[in-house]
Amino acid sequence: MHPFRGLSVEVTTQSGPLILHHDPDDDPSNEPCTRQRYIEAVTGATFKVKVSVHKNFDLSTLEYDDAVHIVIFYDGQKRGWYTDLTRATIVHERSKGKPAEHTFSHVSNFCQETQQWKLGATSFGALDMKDTFDFHTSLSDVQNLGRIQVKVARVHRILRLTPIRATKGIQKPVTEVTEKILKGKAIANTVRVIDELPGSEPPPTQYDHRPIYGEHGQPLIFNIFYRSRHTLQTLGCIPRTPSPEPEIATPISAVTSREQKVRDLRAQLALLEGAGNVKSESSGSSSRATVKREPEDTENAGFRKRSRHSGPIETIDLTGD
Repeated sequence: MHPFRGLSVEVTTQSGPLILHHDPDDDPSNEPCTRQRYIEAVTGATFKVKVSVHKNFDLSTLEYDDAVHIVIFYDGQKRGWYTDLTRATIVHERSKGKPAEHTFSHVSNFCQETQQWKLGATSFGALDMKDTFDFHTSLSDVQNLGRIQVKVARVHRILRLTPIRATKGIQKPVTEVTEKILKGKAIANTVRVIDELPGSEPPPTQYDHRPIYGEHGQPLIFNIFYRSRHTLQTLGCIPRTPSPEPEIATPISAVTSREQKVRDLRAQLALLEGAGNVKSESSGSSSRATVKREPEDTENAGFRKRSRHSGPIETIDLTGD
């Protein structure tokens, strides 16, 4: 997301940063301190949310120990996660030519069964649909499904005498609903915590936060709605996949012409093959005739020819006296 009043929010998965799509129906003038975008959620993908405070973010109302207070909500649930980027931290990062950043990537939960804290990665899990109505799930529980919200505010920090420890009874995420309670919303995913490992208790809250009022004190809100690719296409956030071009029917005349060419080629091929056979037979006959005309041996010629003697003809009388 392009910096908005010196702040930017980025969602990344294993594949890299996700594209933040504009909402075609969004009118920023209605809520000048709010920006909303859509991202494509792929079931099973883990994700992180990075918030950056850039050099053009106004720090004039902040004292040395005051802070930029950043809170993240998954599906409307705070889950006890926030961070404070103090003025001193932001100024230090700016001196190095870098924005001050914080990345939300994990959630701590207290396991009642094992009585210990666990730390897991945030992911886009499947939202299960069921037929029976769950009386433990209210409309308020599901109205923020499919949304990651980041709130950023300038605050004065007041050190507490007694730090507040992390709450163990964190609200459970909504993982299954009925289609009726969704009221037509095309939501197929929910934020789930996966790959949980034993972890330590989150650090206690040592400061109270008092908002800074005035022009620069109003909180800035970033709403990021995660939806399936099909839903984003339906909403008009991304173009639909183009349909394959229909096959154009070949005219009958063209088909007839091609068939005639094929027939002509076959006829020419048959003539060529026939000419080749005739030539072969003629060559064979010539060979046989040549063998018959071979001259005979002179030794055998004397037996087949009768000898003739030259001279006068002699008459012999065979009658008696």
